[in-house]
Amino acid sequence: MKFKLYFSIVLVVFIFGLTHQTLKAQLCQLNSNLMIYSNYDGGAITINVDVNIPNLKIGVSSYEASQITITGPFAANVTQVIYSGFNANSNNCNLGIITTSISGVSPSITAINVYPAVGSYTPVHGFGNSQGIIGCYQCDTITSSGGVNSPDEIVFHFKQLTGGLLRAHHTQYGCWTNTTFNVSSLGNCCILPAAPSPCPTPPAPTNISSAASLTTCVGKASTLTVNAPNASLNWYAIGGSTASIGTNANLATPTFTVPGLYSYFAIATNSCGNSPNTNITVSVNPLPAVQLSLSSNTICANGGAPINLTGIPPGGVYSGANVSGSQFITNFIPGVYTPVYSYTNPSTGCSRTATASIISTICFELPSLTLAKNTVVLYPNPSSGIYTLIGLSSGPTQLEVYDLTGRLVKKTTLTNALPQLDCTALESGIYNCVILQEGQRQHQLLIKE
Repeated sequence: MKFKLYFSIVLVVFIFGLTHQTLKAQLCQLNSNLMIYSNYDGGAITINVDVNIPNLKIGVSSYEASQITITGPFAANVTQVIYSGFNANSNNCNLGIITTSISGVSPSITAINVYPAVGSYTPVHGFGNSQGIIGCYQCDTITSSGGVNSPDEIVFHFKQLTGGLLRAHHTQYGCWTNTTFNVSSLGNCCILPAAPSPCPTPPAPTNISSAASLTTCVGKASTLTVNAPNASLNWYAIGGSTASIGTNANLATPTFTVPGLYSYFAIATNSCGNSPNTNITVSVNPLPAVQLSLSSNTICANGGAPINLTGIPPGGVYSGANVSGSQFITNFIPGVYTPVYSYTNPSTGCSRTATASIISTICFELPSLTLAKNTVVLYPNPSSGIYTLIGLSSGPTQLEVYDLTGRLVKKTTLTNALPQLDCTALESGIYNCVILQEGQRQHQLLIKE
C-alpha cells in the first residue's frame, strides 16, 4: 500500500508538473522572432527549431560556460545566435564544459560576448550587475537574483543586439544537462523591458539671420545666424562637401565673387540625436556696370574750360577734388586729378565706382607766342617725355630737373642746334626744371605723362 501510495503521489506531482509547465509556457508577443534561454549554471543546451519562424534570433545567457547546439527542421531560418554571459569554468554541471561554444549554424552568424555591458537600460535594479550581462535564473524584477541580471535586463540586452521582437524567454536556476528545448514550447518568462524614458531630439534651429545677410552683393560676405538652445550646431553647404563647415550659432560665409544662389543648412545635435535641417539660401546680386567718360583728359590750369563728366549708367554721384556737379574745373594748381563716379543700383542696393585721370597744366599758345628776351619755354607740356625748348641762346644752356621732394633727377646741357630734353626715363609726375642760360636762372613746371 505504501508503494502504491508513493507511486500515486509521484504520479500526481508529475502530472501537476506537466500541467504547470504547460500553463507557464508563454508567447510574449505575436509575430515575434527572438527566443532567449538563460540560467545560472550553464551546461549543455540543444535548441530544436521545430517551427517555421522567419529570421529567427536566439540569445543565450548564463554565469557559467555553455555548450549550445542549434538543430531542427527549420534551423536554416536562424540568422543570429548570441551568447552573453560570464563564461566561468567551475564546471558545476560535471559535464566537462569549460568554454562556451556554438554549433549547428554558420559561425558567421554567431557571437560569444563575455560579460558585455548592459547598455543604457533603466531602471538599474542594484543586484550587483548594473555594468554587465552575466546570466538570469528567475522571472522576477524585484527580488535580488544573487548578483546576476533580472529578466528585463536580459531581454533589453538581446533586443538591442538583434533588433528582434521577444517571442519567448525560458529561464531556470540549475544546469542544462544535455537539455533540449523545442522552440514551439515557448518559455516561462514574459518580462519585457520597461519603456525607455523619452529622449527628444532637438527641434530644427530657428533662422534669425538678418535680411542684409540673406540678400547681398558680389564682393561681400554674409553672416548666417540660427538659434538652437541646449544643442550643438553643425553647418553644411548644400551641394558641397559632406564635412561640416561651421559649429557655432553664426556662420560667416566667404566673400562671394560670383552672383547666384548659395544654400546652406544647419543641424542641431544633442545626446538623443540630430534635428531636422534648417535650410538658408543667400541671394548674391551682381555689381552694376559703371563707367566714367570725360569730354577731355587735359585742362589748362591757367583758365581752361571745364571738362564735362558723363557717368554710365546715369543717376550716380560725382566726387573728387575740383569736381562740381558733373564738371571738373581748374583751380590754377597743375597736377593729376582723379574724379570718381559712384552708382548704386536701386533694385539691388549694390554699388560700384569708376575713376578717370585728368592732367591740369600751364598752357601756352606757342605758335603766336612772343617771348621776352632770354625766356625759355618747354613744349609740349605735358609730354610723354620729349620736350622741345624754345628760346635757347646760341651758347650752351644747362638744365636741371628736380622732383617735388627737391631731389635732382636729371642734369644735361643743350644747345640751340639740339634743343630737346629727353625725360622718358622719368616716372610720370610733376617736376621742376631749372634753366641756366647766359647767367640767368629760370624755372619751368614740367609734367611727365
